[in-house]
Amino acid sequence: MTAESLLLQNVAHGSSYAHDQLAYLAEDTRRAADIRETLYVGLLTGSQIKASVELGIHENTVRLRLTAIAGILGEDYLNRRTELLMALRIIRSLGAAKIDQQTASGVDSW
Repeated sequence: MTAESLLLQNVAHGSSYAHDQLAYLAEDTRRAADIRETLYVGLLTGSQIKASVELGIHENTVRLRLTAIAGILGEDYLNRRTELLMALRIIRSLGAAKIDQQTASGVDSW
């Protein structure tokens, strides 16, 4: 069993983990969703050009979003690739609205 599956079995812990890793990028907003998707594809492809093709957006948009990500998560966010991918997959599985609901109910709110 993977760490990700364990976190998905307990929604409260999975939600807390996602918020701890992604800060307000875990929120259920269009802007956060766009940036999360860019982060996810960027981490998987390792290339701004490949990410822009995969996402169907201009490379400058990817670059600007990655700059915003570094500002939110810290310049060293690439060192946490595994943790971030796990948090992103949790949000994809549970949905950002579920994450917001869990943290609003007092689960390790950040």
